[in-house]
Amino acid sequence: MHSRLVNELYQDPLLYTWFDDIPDRLLFDCGYMFGLPARDIQKISSVYVSHTHFDHFMGFDHMLRMCIEQDRQIELYGPRGFIDQVVGKLSGYSWNLCEDLGLNFKIREYSSSLIEEITLYGKNAYKQESERTYFPFSEVITVNESYTVSTAILDHKIPSMAFSVKQNDFLKVRKDILDTLNLKPGPWLGALKKEVESGLELQNEDIEMPDGRKLSKAELAEKMFEVRNGKKVSYVVDTIFSDETVDKICRLIDASDEFYCECTFLSSDEEKAVANHHLTAKQAGTLARLGNVARLIPIHLSKRYGNRYWELIKEAGSEFGNIELPEKYLNVG
Repeated sequence: MHSRLVNELYQDPLLYTWFDDIPDRLLFDCGYMFGLPARDIQKISSVYVSHTHFDHFMGFDHMLRMCIEQDRQIELYGPRGFIDQVVGKLSGYSWNLCEDLGLNFKIREYSSSLIEEITLYGKNAYKQESERTYFPFSEVITVNESYTVSTAILDHKIPSMAFSVKQNDFLKVRKDILDTLNLKPGPWLGALKKEVESGLELQNEDIEMPDGRKLSKAELAEKMFEVRNGKKVSYVVDTIFSDETVDKICRLIDASDEFYCECTFLSSDEEKAVANHHLTAKQAGTLARLGNVARLIPIHLSKRYGNRYWELIKEAGSEFGNIELPEKYLNVG
């Protein structure tokens, strides 16, 4: 699993996540996204929106433009009121020539007790023609054979959702064993891997290699594969720092490999942070420490500090030692 920030640290937060073995592409928040190539936008399968302030949701229209000719479904997730807001965006356009539109949206909105879902179809001009479906609230948003996405609902004067994505543990092929046995990858290797992943006990039988050799399937599988721990990435923006939110965030981000967290204000401007329901850099560092994460990536830095952004990074580092930054930001300040 891989993740990258689309924009600068002081611009709209936008996190793009992808996988080596499956086609899913996840987007966390949907603000300004002109730095994301069209080919990447056109692969997005799910969008997780923290809240619908302009800098977190304005990019929906750009994504719509890039994907409108595709025949597929994009899943959208957001907080209370999200369905009506997506419908409002779509209803701002004329869809009189929509009979052949195959781009659909499955939308889920989350409140503290309830989940609402509806699917909007392009060929029906994205009108709400079906009843909404309701589910009891669950912190787990998406779960499949490759990864799980979870959420916590925080407080930004309006509900703001934080997210984590945990890649499932997976089998890694040991290239050194392939070389030692003088074997070349091929369909046989994929078939053996799938058989191991199925969880069924391998039968005591041989498997024929492309070169004609016959090797024990069970012994080969034991040597060939090793279990790798799946990566965990968490994303937190636009929230107050309170006992309740700290508890929610720490449970969500626990043991994350990468923790993308807003570091919007300096502690010297904590009154502004409280008034605007944002975190200070020191508070972000505290969350990283309490959440037992491996690396903190500061994001959503306030533009008010201009070239002094390194002060925010240093302040976060005073609470948590392992800060990770894009190379362009290193050795500054």
